[in-house]
Amino acid sequence: MPAMYRALSSMRNTLSRRVDRSARRSASTIRITRAAAPLPRDLDQTQYCPVHKGELFSDRYEALRSLGCGAYSTVWLARDIRTQQECALKILVSSLTDNKRGPDEMGVMRTLQEGSSQSPGKEHTCQLFDTFVHHGPYGRHICLVLELLGLSAFDVYRSFPASLPLILVQRIAKDVLLGLQFAHECGIIHTDIKGDNIMMTGIGFEEGQTAKDIEILDLFNTVYKLTDFGAANTASRQWAGLIQPVALRSPEVLIGAPWDTKADIWNFGCLMYEFARGAVLFDPAWNNEETGMDFVETHLAQMVAVFGPFPQSFLVKGRKARDYFDETVNDILTQRCAGHLRKPGDYNITLEDLLARGGHPPEELPDAIDFFRRALTIDPAARWSAAQLLTHPWMQNVITA
Repeated sequence: MPAMYRALSSMRNTLSRRVDRSARRSASTIRITRAAAPLPRDLDQTQYCPVHKGELFSDRYEALRSLGCGAYSTVWLARDIRTQQECALKILVSSLTDNKRGPDEMGVMRTLQEGSSQSPGKEHTCQLFDTFVHHGPYGRHICLVLELLGLSAFDVYRSFPASLPLILVQRIAKDVLLGLQFAHECGIIHTDIKGDNIMMTGIGFEEGQTAKDIEILDLFNTVYKLTDFGAANTASRQWAGLIQPVALRSPEVLIGAPWDTKADIWNFGCLMYEFARGAVLFDPAWNNEETGMDFVETHLAQMVAVFGPFPQSFLVKGRKARDYFDETVNDILTQRCAGHLRKPGDYNITLEDLLARGGHPPEELPDAIDFFRRALTIDPAARWSAAQLLTHPWMQNVITA
């Protein structure tokens, strides 16, 4: 306990230096803000199920208010009239109901729910309580009754003045890794790990509330859970060709190589780096007009600049690798690549340099840098798994309240 309070005291002092006094209540609190999420503009909104306050679903779940929406669903605060417990009602768009080639979120969530209750990672994935099909004016909608969670990791990140303190990144990272380890053991690949899809227990907004002051201690006295498996693939059935948020996309996806659970690890590593640095690790849109490079060329060039050349043994697996890397003349029959970008770009920076810009005490960086290198290894065969990363020194003695 004393070590925890020393760490929290250091964190408060850091906040006192970073945060403008007009934007905070005290050094022990942080103001969390949340923006409303409107319906996506360019999608056919007749795919969504219209919901009215007080409407009853499956003769059991009363819709209370909207919690948000995405490209393929809306989410509502609901009350189970049998138990009087609140829950999250996720209603998928009608086009997914009979789509055999696309995502199967209901099947994925059932697989996770049936996973071993002995796994410590199970409590770090959002829990499924019920499923049913609702008949609406625009067709049939798969509905998932889920555990009600609160703020997202992105809500927390965007409310800090710069990067998150490393002890908080550690806390979030460990919980997410536990969730990933469990999902991967169940044969599930999330493919869409971002700040909005990591949510907290116990801390949320009331109706109409867009900001609230949170005790820093409460950011540690919670459980961070991996949510929104709407884009998830299974190890036995991969339906998606292009996965992951663009800036967090893994090397194997960019070059068209086979991908598996290690793609989640790269995605996770990029996101945790962003939390620790206060900026994205890679920006595929950077300077495209001036360089004449497209998004993938720019992304690959930045990866090479930070982590070095792609191994030949990895490049040969990518069906798109020849579009971006020079071929080895002596090996042209086997289509091997030399690992040299056709358009290398103009980058020269190291991971150490980048993380040092996050404003953290230098003594906190060595273990963090090594952790990120293990998660962000170019060749997925050498990249550490969730289980391995949980054994890393940086994941030991993580602060909990």
